[in-house]
Amino acid sequence: MMDYFIYLPVFIIGFAVSFHIIKSIQIEKIFRKGKISEIHVASFIISIIVGHLLADWALTMVHIFSNQ
Repeated sequence: MMDYFIYLPVFIIGFAVSFHIIKSIQIEKIFRKGKISEIHVASFIISIIVGHLLADWALTMVHIFSNQ
């Protein structure tokens, strides 16, 4: 249960930060012109992946340092 209190806030913060960064680096240049929905979906999926990786890393760090 304690894992959820760590995972969820880190996931939300990681998602928000990565989404903001992806929007600011102009990912539109990678895609063809007029593919707005593909750009939004790609940035959303990348942000979910980055948020999950950050949250999983935070959980791993908590587990490593709580066992010592």
